[in-house]
Amino acid sequence: MKQGKFYVHVEDVEPNMTLPFALDPGLTFTEVADKFCAKYNAKNGAKHTIDSSLVTLKAGSKAVDLGDMVADHISPGDDLFVLASPALAPPSSTPQDAPAA
Repeated sequence: MKQGKFYVHVEDVEPNMTLPFALDPGLTFTEVADKFCAKYNAKNGAKHTIDSSLVTLKAGSKAVDLGDMVADHISPGDDLFVLASPALAPPSSTPQDAPAA
């Protein structure tokens, strides 16, 4: 089994950010996206948020399937890129309609 760290980057939006992740067995790309975006959003506040459900993750030039296991595609020291431009959006200021009673 592979052990070590890989690095997740977002460079297509400002501010940029890089986080190391442990190459754990059972870790999916969905979990990486969720954790990365949560840390990005916590660090950068409401003006700069990334919605993890809208990002694309790329290993090299290839987009990865979010349901895949990280260890099947990533080796220690590898870089994974979060493509966030379409997902970067200000919070909605319009209230949601309440469900009918």
